[in-house]
Amino acid sequence: MASEFEGQPKEASVELTDNDAVRYHEPDGSVRWTTVLDAKLGSLRTPDRLIHGGRVFVVRYPGIVALDDATGEVLWKSCERAECLIAYGDLLLARNFDYEDSAKRWLVARRTSSGEVIWRTAIPMQQDPVRIARVGNVFIVRSGVITEGLSQVVDMQGRIVLDTPECIYSGYPASNSGDLILLTNKRIIRFRPSEKRAIWETREKEEAFRFFWPFWHSQSLPLRSGDLLVYGYGPISDSGIELRRLRIADGKVLWTARCASLRVAHSQYLQMVVLREVDNDLLVLSRGARDFFEVRDLSTGAQRRRWEFDIPLDTGASMRNDTTPQWE
Repeated sequence: MASEFEGQPKEASVELTDNDAVRYHEPDGSVRWTTVLDAKLGSLRTPDRLIHGGRVFVVRYPGIVALDDATGEVLWKSCERAECLIAYGDLLLARNFDYEDSAKRWLVARRTSSGEVIWRTAIPMQQDPVRIARVGNVFIVRSGVITEGLSQVVDMQGRIVLDTPECIYSGYPASNSGDLILLTNKRIIRFRPSEKRAIWETREKEEAFRFFWPFWHSQSLPLRSGDLLVYGYGPISDSGIELRRLRIADGKVLWTARCASLRVAHSQYLQMVVLREVDNDLLVLSRGARDFFEVRDLSTGAQRRRWEFDIPLDTGASMRNDTTPQWE
């Protein structure tokens, strides 16, 4: 059980060097190949490199370059501005965002095999797109920050199935129905892309959204029962963690709970949250400037035990009570 809370196994990675070279690293850190290109590489808007389907894709100025991940050979190039890469199947998506011409702001899908443009979809002109993510068989484009952000849900054919003045933090496919559970700064919604409509939505009290991105983030954990555990926290604040268990069929909130913050001074905190279901317990781990660990009753949300650590766990922290939590 302890390994589930630790970092994921190392994977191959791509490095962009100062002399405009692409360097492919094996999981053990050794270099498989290095290819020098005749263009500036990388972007402030990440991801600007990724490994997918036997290819390495890198943002270059202007455009994208695709290389063979076995040899580093250049397979194709594009000369259209690109940022925020994401790949799925034979689709490579990127945004083309021109700050000087609002008519040239697109989500562009290309064939990973050839670079051929399959479709392009207009993205909001009044906000800066900050994130592209895939949930199930759709892509979510979030533009802007704070609470004035906009989000679009785009299907695999480039059609906009939802255009909403909300920040969609994250999403989760609802079983095999094709529906999505979307977590936004205003509501939790079960959305059906094929019909472009909400099946149900759960709106929270205004005080539940006193934070906003990037000071607040919502994620979900599917439970073995079929319910969904939704949790919210501040990635760069000592916010504690808000928990709610929902029934996916109708959106009914079964219980709510809150893990108390550590009362760490402002600007001295960075929080990462991990949740796990074990039997009828919910394990909650918050890692940051200091860490805490809780065991909660999954049926009611009630706290069973809580431990606080004076220093991060991976440095050999001492605990504030005399019982070490059991991870097994």
